[in-house]
Formats: sequence, structure tokens, C-alpha cells
Amino acid sequence: MSSEDTNRLLVYKSNNLNEMILNTDIQPIEYKLILIGISLMDPRPGAGDLRELSVKLPLESFARIMGYKYGTEAEKNTVKSNLSRDSKNILDISVRKEKKNGGFAEGNIITWFEFNNDDRRNPYIQLWYNEQLRDDITNLTGSYVAYRLSNVIHLKKTAHIRLYDLCRQWLVAGHWDNVPVEKLRAMISRKGGSYKKWYDFKRNVLDPSVEAVNKNTDIFVSYTTVNLPHEKTVGYVSFKIKSNGSFRPALTEPGRGSRAHASRESYRDTGLSYQQLVSFIPEASRNLYMLLSLNDTEKYDERIKNYIDSKIDLYQAQIKRGVDIRNPEAWINRALSEDYYDSEPEEASVTAEKTGAADSEQESTAETFLGKWGE
Repeated sequence: MSSEDTNRLLVYKSNNLNEMILNTDIQPIEYKLILIGISLMDPRPGAGDLRELSVKLPLESFARIMGYKYGTEAEKNTVKSNLSRDSKNILDISVRKEKKNGGFAEGNIITWFEFNNDDRRNPYIQLWYNEQLRDDITNLTGSYVAYRLSNVIHLKKTAHIRLYDLCRQWLVAGHWDNVPVEKLRAMISRKGGSYKKWYDFKRNVLDPSVEAVNKNTDIFVSYTTVNLPHEKTVGYVSFKIKSNGSFRPALTEPGRGSRAHASRESYRDTGLSYQQLVSFIPEASRNLYMLLSLNDTEKYDERIKNYIDSKIDLYQAQIKRGVDIRNPEAWINRALSEDYYDSEPEEASVTAEKTGAADSEQESTAETFLGKWGE
């Protein structure tokens, strides 16, 4: 599994499953193993065969996904020993599921976990998911959350991942309001229960989680608080959630099979990195693209890239027409933020035909731009 493949892994998770996992006592590596398995199964309709809720993954691929070094024998042994230590309780992670006829049933998320280290050349791990959770894993007809797996890989604590999972559900709305502190404390961290005072919970759990999410993921979170009536005690937390346009977790170059575009080099000779170009797009527009993409991260990335490319095409068309753009970076910034469009492509083409001065390359560029704009 190449770095490009790992960058394309997507987590599709029904809100029911998301909330069930939030109520478990789980370690970060166990959480990530469960998400890795879900991303490899890919529950989208037509994405693959899910007759068995099972995933087999070479240990080398696991190390690549996690960002672990896996070259020397010492590095391989470190990955093996850490995985053995950190996943020993994965079969004990139990969830409560509401029955259709009322009441609740309890069961494990993972019914079997195998770490085959006997074959020194090709060690692997394999997970079997509880068949009782099939609908919650594979049924995406209701509400669900979708994001790139790479968003959570570098989050170090369970509370960080839980806060990301929760806020990601509310990204399209842009806010998650009036969450009772007691509920929030229970959802994002089991250890949060030991911090009964707001200040302790804020300092030790909530603020570090917000900082980790903002630094390592594709969303940016902030919050405000409201006191309980007639008291000085904080009773509710309201979150604002927006796309983090400057964040790109992947390591691939633009145009090599990934839409992540993490390179800091100039994108399409604009003198600007892809991250900078994304950041020029207004937050409201990015949220609209996410809404139109139905929370499908891959479709969202495609829409964003097409929008950026259309503005760069427009910039290049202006240059070919002889327009004097003295500050290209500022022009492209405004084109993205104010949604410039080409008001005279047909007129320019007709004029060029009459004078006989149009070359085939310019005609091709104009046709390409018009085609993208009309889609």
C-alpha cells in the first residue's frame, strides 16, 4: 500500500455507530484499528464485497497508515511489540445497541482479532466485526459522517478523536449548540468524568482536544460557554465548526492520483501553494461544497479542485488576452474569494477568428474553461 493509497482511505460511519463507539472505554490505537478496518471495507454501495465483515491487512501497510518506521528489523520489532501491547483489550470493547422492539443489547465491536507474526516475511493483522452491527456499518442511507482516515491518525488521545468525530457530524451545519457540560464530559473522555470542575475539565480535556483537532485535521473548532441559570457554573458549550482550508494531511504531489495536494510548491505556476489557494475560498462556499457533496470527502475535494482550476484557467486566459495583471497572487485571491467568471470568452474567440490571430492552443484553453464552467 503506497502513501497515495493511504491518503485515499475514507471512513464512512453511520451516526448510530459513531455514537455507540463514543460510549465505549477505548484506547487510541484500538479506536484507530477499528477506523482503519471500516475504511478498508468501504461500506458505500457498489464499493466492494461485504459478505464478511472482516479485514486483513499486512503489518507493513498498517505501519505505513500509522506513519510508523518499518525499514530495519529493529523498527519492525518495535511496531510488532507496540501493537501487541496496545491492542490486547480490543476484544473487550463492548457497545450498547438499541433493539427494534425496544430495549438494548450489548455486544463487542470486534469479535476476533488476529495478529499473525509467525510468518516473519509477511506478518499481518485481521479483524472480524460483529455481524450484529452490519446495518450500522454498511447502511449509509440515513445520517452518517465521512472523512479521510488520515485526519485521525495523528490524534494521540481518545478524547481528541472523539471530539473530531462529534464535530465532523456538524460540519455542514457549521455549529453544534448548547451541549450540556455533563454530556460533553461523558462523550469525549472517560477520564473526563474525574474532572468534575469545569476549569479542570476545560484545562485537561477540552482545550487540548480542540487544539489537537485544529492542528491535525480538516476542520477548525472554537467554542463559547453559557452559565447555568442564576449560577456562575458553566452549564452548556456551543461549538462553531468550519473547514480548515489550510490543512492537507497527504504527502502526494498534485496530479498523481490524489486530490489531497499537500505540496507546498507552486500549484500550476501560480506562485501559490494548493493550501493557500484553498484558504482563499470563503468558508461559506467551502461549507456549501461539502453540503453538495453529501459529506463525501472525495467529491468535496474534486469540487474544490475544479473551482480552483477554473479560476487559474481564467487568469491564464486574461494573460493571453494581454490584460496587465501586475499582482497575480492578489488577482487569483480575489478571483477565488469573489467568484470571478469569464464574461467575454465568446467575444474573444470571435475577434480572434476575424483577425486570424488566434492559435490553436488559445482556442483549446478557452474551450476547456467554458466546458468546466458549464458543468
